[in-house]
Amino acid sequence: MIEYDLHNCITYRDEQYYYIFNPYTIGSIRIPNVGSVTESIKNFGVPTLYENGILIDGNLNGNSIAKFLLNKAKYDKKRLYLTDAITYKCNLNCVYCMQQNTFKGINRITPVEKVAIWERLFKMSNCELLNVCLFGGEPFYDYNYLFTLLNQAKSKNLNIQYSAVTNGTLINDDTISLINNYSINHIQITIDGPAYVHDKRRIGNKAKNTFEQIINNILKLLENTECEIVLNTVLDRNNKDTYIELVKFLNSKFSKFCFSSQARIIFNLGMECHPYNKSDYTNESIIKDLIEYHKIYLKYLQELLSLGNTIRFVMPNGLCIAKHRYEYLIAPDGCIYKCITGLGLKEFRLGYLNDIYKDALPLLLKESQFIEKEYAQCNNCKYQALCNGGCYYSAFINQASIDCRKQLFDAVLEEYVKLSCSVVKTKNGYYKGV
Repeated sequence: MIEYDLHNCITYRDEQYYYIFNPYTIGSIRIPNVGSVTESIKNFGVPTLYENGILIDGNLNGNSIAKFLLNKAKYDKKRLYLTDAITYKCNLNCVYCMQQNTFKGINRITPVEKVAIWERLFKMSNCELLNVCLFGGEPFYDYNYLFTLLNQAKSKNLNIQYSAVTNGTLINDDTISLINNYSINHIQITIDGPAYVHDKRRIGNKAKNTFEQIINNILKLLENTECEIVLNTVLDRNNKDTYIELVKFLNSKFSKFCFSSQARIIFNLGMECHPYNKSDYTNESIIKDLIEYHKIYLKYLQELLSLGNTIRFVMPNGLCIAKHRYEYLIAPDGCIYKCITGLGLKEFRLGYLNDIYKDALPLLLKESQFIEKEYAQCNNCKYQALCNGGCYYSAFINQASIDCRKQLFDAVLEEYVKLSCSVVKTKNGYYKGV
């Protein structure tokens, strides 16, 4: 019989349950509290806990397991993920825009050249499927360019699944047709609060009442396409207290799309980041204390679930574009980047347009510096699988050597674990309350 050792696990308890979390496998479970944790485990069934990666052989090294599972995920070759910034242009002037200080005086390449990059990266990767996220700026800003781009990709018979991140203001009959004809099945739209909050943050260059525009366009998408819609909100000090007011409005407006067994509206919360060189707005509004932010974030995830909504994420993920082998960001000029928030910054650039047509090794060697970056203080850290060295962009923008999140997880992990034990995963990979 394999002997288990709970030193590999973190346990919490209340009057009804024990919450057991393995930080190396990210496995979590809630079991009835019938006395001590050992008695409760035996009562629940030891084999079940092994099968779910909660308990592991006490002779195994937890950090080796964490590294192995991280590597398994980051070198998974099933899909190549490309986030393509179609243009830097946008019809909104958002107060916290990540690209407000980024140099944009570049020459945009043609759709034919852009698809050639997709094709080259796809062939280099040997992946089975290509996922392309249409990004910007605003991806629907230049309809003719986007139409030509997608048509060119279709002519290459690439195995592509599309998604888009849009501000939601440019949805019209032509856009709807494009979404349906090219099976753009996942769209993210940001709404930052009720109209009186949102319209002060996400400001149209022409139309001022973008909230009403977006709500009407969401309805168009729901009624005329099959795509799922992620409604994202960027939280900061200026809108955090109005979030549930927004959610209740959206639940009322789109109830049949929020609460069905396969909901087409999914909620997501995002953290506001500083643009390059920061800005007056973000300096004043960002929730600088990560612990404070995550407590607010967790509170709202719990409220979303209690209202019956579907959420996009629960536990923090140690992988991002920078740390995933088969994931890239392509700029309008064809440059390749390894961080979505570092778009346009040389510190996150892997190479220029022509570099991917040369020997691939120099580009891959540069990429290794992101994927396999190591920090001495991460060695033997029990949060390695959750944090994985933290956010490279956050360390860069704050002029720090590392974005260490040990103090954060010391403070909020219990709430994350309890939340993860109160949800079920949907067929589409999202989460609903038990």
